[in-house]
Amino acid sequence: MSYQIHPIHKSDIPDIRKLYQEVYPDDPHLVKDTTELEWLFTDPHQKNSMLGFIARSLENEPAGVIGFSLNQYQIEGKKVKGVIPVSWMVSPSHRGLLGIQLLKKVMNEGDFGFAIQGSTVAQQAYRAVRMKYIDAAHVYTKVLRPLAYIRSGTSLSPKAGVKAVVKAGYLLGRRRAAPGRPVVRLEPGSGSQGIHHTPVAHLAMIPDAKRTSWLGACPLVKMLSFTLYHKDQEKGPAICYISETKGIRRGRIVHLPYMGKETEAYRQAIALLEKELIAHSCCSVNALAMQSASRQALIKQGYKTYKTAARSFYVRDPGGLLEGVDLREWYFTFYESDKGYRGI
Repeated sequence: MSYQIHPIHKSDIPDIRKLYQEVYPDDPHLVKDTTELEWLFTDPHQKNSMLGFIARSLENEPAGVIGFSLNQYQIEGKKVKGVIPVSWMVSPSHRGLLGIQLLKKVMNEGDFGFAIQGSTVAQQAYRAVRMKYIDAAHVYTKVLRPLAYIRSGTSLSPKAGVKAVVKAGYLLGRRRAAPGRPVVRLEPGSGSQGIHHTPVAHLAMIPDAKRTSWLGACPLVKMLSFTLYHKDQEKGPAICYISETKGIRRGRIVHLPYMGKETEAYRQAIALLEKELIAHSCCSVNALAMQSASRQALIKQGYKTYKTAARSFYVRDPGGLLEGVDLREWYFTFYESDKGYRGI
């Protein structure tokens, strides 16, 4: 079947919502409203533009959609663009090669491409466009206020309440790190956004002021933004999200600046953000980590993960830009995709 594929415009948003309704007919909570979709596809650097493509049948019916996030990265002092697909879906009546066509369009937008998680079908499509499985990033969670955390499950259903009790017990069985000499501090506001390191064999994103502003405009969460200083040197933004459902608040560490392999610096920064989230009455907090130093920092600070919290990681590098880089040590955070505000 032939399709017309063109860049997304604001006028396409109602049809994109229609696609969500077709893909999730039995799960209305997964259907995004127009406000969320407009924010999600908006280009952080050009507010009147959108990042993504929509496929239409010859009858002009929406058949598939894919958005993307485009970020700048630094490798050995060289700046390159990485792209990750966002909100990728195909109507049940148009499944086949269309999904791969859309994915190829997005992969061509960056110097290299990557994807995190996805359904079994999505991961088959990753391999079809020559994406390589690297490793799994993990979501780590910590309970900050046990009773509120248990109430958050009980408010949904008795079964969810029982699960919350069991999960709280697991997440509370944690190690506590001995306090180290303070080497980091936070100041209100997101600072210069600059990157102050030159990773030799590691990959880390360069924070961007306009993207940070876009993150703060998410209609479903509240953002807390700080500037992090490490040994009195400004490192960049430290960002959290707060989600509230039925009066229960949960937090997420969206981003911490790259600080090399200094586990203690990451741990102290995490502890400082926890205090801010507790002050905002959050019952729990989670963060995403793949790099070993940040994983160890979360564990030392009492966070835990589990099998269902693993997020498969795929990379496409047609130009060999990432050769020599240990991609299992990618300093990846929620900042880089659309997953930061989802499932808090």
